[in-house]
Amino acid sequence: MIDIYCKDDCCPICNSKLERIFAHNCNMRECKTGCYLISKRSNHIGGHLYVIKIVGGLRFGFFNTNEDLIEIEKTIISKIEYLRENDRYIGEILVRGKV
Repeated sequence: MIDIYCKDDCCPICNSKLERIFAHNCNMRECKTGCYLISKRSNHIGGHLYVIKIVGGLRFGFFNTNEDLIEIEKTIISKIEYLRENDRYIGEILVRGKV
């Protein structure tokens, strides 16, 4: 199963170790190769705002309390699986650079 939240601190696309970045009450983790970035910020009602950027210019922003959360997660996983297939993410990194 693909872990889009990177609990193991590994990129779900290339499996590289993620760098942790802390800024302005925001916890970010970014892949060293530039194929994945996840940002988590707490909000005032106890939820979390997530922003996920994937190589190729894909960006998703959502709250963990969003009623469409399962569909959003499925979409992200589908994009990751596509990029992993035949190592497509490598071409995206070369063409576009970091996320």
